[in-house]
Amino acid sequence: QAADHSHLHLHRPRCEVHRLGHTKKHAMPAFTPLAKKIDPLKCMGDWYVQSGVAVLGSEKTGHNHLEQYAWDAATERVAVSYSFNELTPTGKVNASTQIGRVKPGDANGTHWQVKPLIGWFRVPVWLDYYIVDVDTENYSWIIAAAPSGWWIYIMTREKVVGDAALAPHLEFLKSKGVNLSKVTRFNQGQ
Repeated sequence: QAADHSHLHLHRPRCEVHRLGHTKKHAMPAFTPLAKKIDPLKCMGDWYVQSGVAVLGSEKTGHNHLEQYAWDAATERVAVSYSFNELTPTGKVNASTQIGRVKPGDANGTHWQVKPLIGWFRVPVWLDYYIVDVDTENYSWIIAAAPSGWWIYIMTREKVVGDAALAPHLEFLKSKGVNLSKVTRFNQGQ
């Protein structure tokens, strides 16, 4: 069931980066948070990253991409863990962490912010992380992106999904101006 289209990983810090030689011809689309109220607590748990615009080359050839969100009620923060196996389904695990939150004052719960951990250094500012689409009935899939679209991820609760299940999400990205040749289909256990 498609949601109304009006509307957390490290080793790939989610920040806006100025790219030398960036031209309008190569510009990524601008995203905004979904303009529909969601329940961020229903976004907690495991998300299998199925497709997206990856930041690291090792992501493109990796397997078993998993993002995990855990709510900490005491701090009102989200512990974000991201991992994948490099090169093969049983390859070296590439793992990273961030802390996240819903941006204070965001009534819809779709404008998140994260602070990645890079080595032993926690980024000192909150970086924007948008929920641009989500299944608001069952929370079975979610699409998250940087405001500029330099990273985008389509995630599902099911580990393995067919191309037909991803087709509507890819069409959504295309309708937002994403060049689908930049989108990688990640390996989930294959």
